[in-house]
Amino acid sequence: MRAIDSNLLLEAKKYVGRDALVCVHGNRFILWAALRSLGLKVGDSFAAVAQSVQTVVGTTVAKSVSAVRADYADSYPASLFKNLAKCRKLAAAVTGDA
Repeated sequence: MRAIDSNLLLEAKKYVGRDALVCVHGNRFILWAALRSLGLKVGDSFAAVAQSVQTVVGTTVAKSVSAVRADYADSYPASLFKNLAKCRKLAAAVTGDA
């Protein structure tokens, strides 16, 4: 979690305006999606997945920003990530689950 959060802070600096707000207000959503993408299993060592954290976070942020732009261009990011129905739709777009 700390590795993803620190990489998210670095990734957020690449974005400005509304896209940066997606990184700030969607931080727990991005954490969830990144952990899901990593596919961690019980007993996996941190060293085994540490190499891929930066790439996964970058990809997850890019997908999240893109999905918010496409589906919720008029929604405020602060309230968007508090809406369960909207988060479920974003999750389907970001992780590919239907």
